[in-house]
Amino acid sequence: MQSDAFAILGVPITAPYAEVFDRYCAVTELLEQRISCSQSQALEFATQNLDLVKQAFRSLAEEELRRQVIHQMQEQVIQTKLQPKSFLAKAILNYPTSAVTAFYESAVDDLKVLQYWSLNNIEFVTGTLHDLNLAYLFVRMDSRGDGGQSISVPCSPLSPQPNFGTEAEPDTGLSTVP
Repeated sequence: MQSDAFAILGVPITAPYAEVFDRYCAVTELLEQRISCSQSQALEFATQNLDLVKQAFRSLAEEELRRQVIHQMQEQVIQTKLQPKSFLAKAILNYPTSAVTAFYESAVDDLKVLQYWSLNNIEFVTGTLHDLNLAYLFVRMDSRGDGGQSISVPCSPLSPQPNFGTEAEPDTGLSTVP
């Protein structure tokens, strides 16, 4: 589960970079508050989770690393017989393909509210998110029928920008219409 950066941050696999960044900022702020108010064992647990959140963000901040995370999760889906434990992950397997993404994103949004609310919630909600992520990937891969990747990875500001060269003429807004 530690390799599921999406579950650790509480964002859907489909989340654009801005959503990942906003969630990272919110979670680190919350965990840092917990660290400043916690004692011994709770302090250690909050600190460990903060480290995991920072690692997860680094994994999702760059497009290539994010692709690798998704690929590793897809490999996990392929290599293991998917047996969801959570109600939501089981439900997503029976959802119409056309509505799966909306259901999935809504479920993640609902769960992330609880994830870091209390230190007691973190492991359970993160595990549920991981289960949901694998079920979502399974459905998306299965809907293509070839096991191929059908998840688009939103570009992040840290990704290399395409170089279109200088061959193209600038668009002046004027065009000739026959």
